[in-house]
Amino acid sequence: MAVFFAGALLVVAATVGGTRTAAVAQGPEIAQGPVGSESRRLYVKLRDADRIRLRGSVLQSIPAEGAVIASEASDRRSHLVQLLVDGTKGVRIRRLFSRSEASLDDEHNRLVDHGSDVANLNSFVEMDVPVDQDIERFASALRRIPGVDEVGGIPSPAPLPSPDFTSYLGYRFASGVDAPLPAVVPGSSGSNVTIADVEYSWNQNHEDLAAASGVDVLLANGTPVDPFNDTNHGTAVLGVLAGTADQQGVTGLAPQARIRLVNANTSAGYYPADAVSIAHSALGPGDVILIEQQVAGPSGCGSSQFGCVPVEWFLPVYEAIRAATADGIIVVEAAANGSQNLDDRAVYGYPFPAGRADSGAIVVGASSHCFGPGSRMSYSDYGLRVDMNAAGQCVATTGYGDLYNSGSNAQYTSQFSGTSSASSIVAGAAAVVSSVAKQQGVTLSPNALRQLLKETGTTLSAETSIGPLVKVRAALYRFVPTARLVAPPSVRIRRTFTLDASATVDPQGSPVTFSWDLNGDDIFGDATTPVVSLAAPSSPGNLTVSVRVSDPFGATDEATAVIEIVPEPRAAAPSAPVDSTVPERIVAPTAGPATTLPRGPAPSA
Repeated sequence: MAVFFAGALLVVAATVGGTRTAAVAQGPEIAQGPVGSESRRLYVKLRDADRIRLRGSVLQSIPAEGAVIASEASDRRSHLVQLLVDGTKGVRIRRLFSRSEASLDDEHNRLVDHGSDVANLNSFVEMDVPVDQDIERFASALRRIPGVDEVGGIPSPAPLPSPDFTSYLGYRFASGVDAPLPAVVPGSSGSNVTIADVEYSWNQNHEDLAAASGVDVLLANGTPVDPFNDTNHGTAVLGVLAGTADQQGVTGLAPQARIRLVNANTSAGYYPADAVSIAHSALGPGDVILIEQQVAGPSGCGSSQFGCVPVEWFLPVYEAIRAATADGIIVVEAAANGSQNLDDRAVYGYPFPAGRADSGAIVVGASSHCFGPGSRMSYSDYGLRVDMNAAGQCVATTGYGDLYNSGSNAQYTSQFSGTSSASSIVAGAAAVVSSVAKQQGVTLSPNALRQLLKETGTTLSAETSIGPLVKVRAALYRFVPTARLVAPPSVRIRRTFTLDASATVDPQGSPVTFSWDLNGDDIFGDATTPVVSLAAPSSPGNLTVSVRVSDPFGATDEATAVIEIVPEPRAAAPSAPVDSTVPERIVAPTAGPATTLPRGPAPSA
């Protein structure tokens, strides 16, 4: 049996031969524990104000700061929870988040002081319920205790979101996310940010993943265990993010970004929320967490992936994301390959997930870009909560080996797909834009960056259910000066004329410098003022002039004009000289009288 919780409602779904036959609920699956375990795992969210903490195996309410003893009401509520645990044989209880209490308390206090309404992750505990106990009755009893905010199932690892493979197309060029290669704006190789990938496993020894090599790259969440024993998925994600910029293999969107890896699954079970929290603790504002996970929704999440939903459906992950985004960290998560309408209020509440406030994460859907203008891939979850999209097929990257295979550390694919490829592309794009902003002295908040990518993206024809297609170049130009050159279309030879670039603008309001190429030889430096006067060449033809403008951070733009040099108009032919004196009038002799007689012969002598 697979058991689901939805608020106060428990729904049982029969499972036959591994295939789910029915599942209707609002909440993540209560999954079996790790292989060989005879327990089922619940998360319990306790009221923050009660400050209930685990001491050994006992829940206790601890005093608030400045107090000597805990409040009587908090003591009573912690005692009631402990009584239920003690009275249910075999239940084991542990903290859900592995970071130290002090670290999580400090993080919570700091975020609250800055106005963020986030949960204290110390308020989550995990309870293992043996199979010989009535888990429905136990969970229902927990919910009736004052101070228990929520009880839900801890999901099992879901299949990796890579549904189908098709032929390759350059996802990063004009028809895709339009990410310049090589990077052309200072910071656009990701050098100012760290990206943490929450995954199952990776091949850190791949020849094209120098950024992911080394033992210090892994931020271990317990003892890493890949439930599917397959490093290809994580390796493919890393190739999109940070494939080495060299003359072999692929080049990632942010090849100079620092990479950190956090495993979502451990020898003790599946802990994606803890993985997000561990990544959070190692990153700072403007850095990026990519969550390459999906979880079971009310319709399950089996091998077909139908019913899979974004991982923030699971409350502990949602709260871990909120804490990270409140701290200025950009979180990107896959929309999942479950073919789900996340706007279905009867199933998911409104807004997704379950009517909770926006977590601040960027949720990414998958679109097609192999054969022209794209549209939503049929498997991609969709709805208003899906912020933007990128290629869900035809993505070339590291791993798998269908494109090229020269051993386990030199494998490449042209067929990476799903909301996995899409979310890794958007995470890389987010890292690039965040890095450029930092280069400019600006640290974009998660919401500001998400809004920027939305504003500069393009809509897929009439498709709006997965947001706009990310366009990196357009987003980068929010941090690049725009060169504006006014030049005459034509000038006569040897005449003096003016070139004016004073209308140049910088989006950050920074001062810009000017450098001119005034003779078309591609060598700049002929002049450095915004307005230039020069004489046209002495022979007709075309003159190419360019101005390069630069901001203080090295971002540049160029404008070029082609001016026709025309000859002077041709002069008219000169006329004969004119004598100004009046000549004597010549008068013809007077003729004799006319006669009608014929003229005779002249008289003889």
